[in-house]
Amino acid sequence: MKKSIIVVALLFTPLVAATPEPRVNVESIEPSSVAPGNSVEIDLVVANDGDSPASFGPVSVENVEGVQYRGTTSTLDGSFTLCGGCQQVGTLYLSTSDSLSSGSYPVEVEVPVDGASYFETATINVDGSASLVSSFSSAEIEQGRSGEVSVTVENSGTDAASAPSLSFSSDQVFFSPSSVSLREIPAGESVTRRFNVTPDESLSSGARQVTGTVEYLEDSEAETAEVQGTITVLDRAEMALDSLDLEDPVVGQESELSVELENLGPGEAESITIEVSCDGADVGSSRTFVGQVDADESVPAVFPVTPTSEDVSCTASVSYTDSRERSLSQSADFSASTPPPVPPAAVAVVVVLVLVGAGVWYRRRSRDELEEV
Repeated sequence: MKKSIIVVALLFTPLVAATPEPRVNVESIEPSSVAPGNSVEIDLVVANDGDSPASFGPVSVENVEGVQYRGTTSTLDGSFTLCGGCQQVGTLYLSTSDSLSSGSYPVEVEVPVDGASYFETATINVDGSASLVSSFSSAEIEQGRSGEVSVTVENSGTDAASAPSLSFSSDQVFFSPSSVSLREIPAGESVTRRFNVTPDESLSSGARQVTGTVEYLEDSEAETAEVQGTITVLDRAEMALDSLDLEDPVVGQESELSVELENLGPGEAESITIEVSCDGADVGSSRTFVGQVDADESVPAVFPVTPTSEDVSCTASVSYTDSRERSLSQSADFSASTPPPVPPAAVAVVVVLVLVGAGVWYRRRSRDELEEV
């Protein structure tokens, strides 16, 4: 009875056909974290866990922006057949671009099997770094005056710079503000800030190098970058007419107009010319060339002036050069006195003297004529 049951059971057991069971998986990614511009190797396992052979390949990799598939080893290159229970291991070669930002980049691997496709995803981790480069606008500023400069901080790296700050410190050139906080600077972006700049008044003219510092965080690590720029200090002379004086003016008589010119600094003044014009008076030599006056020095100039009326108004005009051509002028009014009248007695004396002189001359002439006869 047992034997019969067994036979019947065997007769009615269904037959199962042998089938392939493809399997694709990523075994390793080296390095696990890659810097931009470097290569990545992915070890890929292609297996047939079934009972019958299966046709595989060729393997292909989807390119993503910044990640380029370069090829594979011969074991996965082209089409191949795997028997049941067999597997093939190969390496996929990829490269990353220099400008690739930090982050995770999934790459899809496709393996065709008997007309169908099997997919596996490999994730490439890119660990970039921030690289801050600064540009400093040129500035020409007069001594003791203020000017404006702009500073641009650019992140030419591949990772964001967090919590950046920009500061300047100098004993000769003062920045306002001296320090500013900047927003986070992602890779490829920049931030620009403007500063008011004042050179010290004692600073002589010429180019001056200034240095600043950018502090920021990268992956919670403190980093610094240097900022360099040039400030050109220009000469500035502040000229002033300290005095303008006409000494004891009398109508019809020549007098002296004194001009006192002072350089209040801080720079030297060159090519100085003083010119005088007057209403109600004639000016002799109306123009004089002084030349150069250093800071905190003064120079006098004198002009001959002859009043033609009682009301005299004179203007002194000054032109000079420091870092550029400049000019100034100042006017002053004067009252000229008239010469005193000649007294009558003095007139009579003059007449008598003239007559006596004429008589003496006539006698001498007559005597000389008689002697000749």
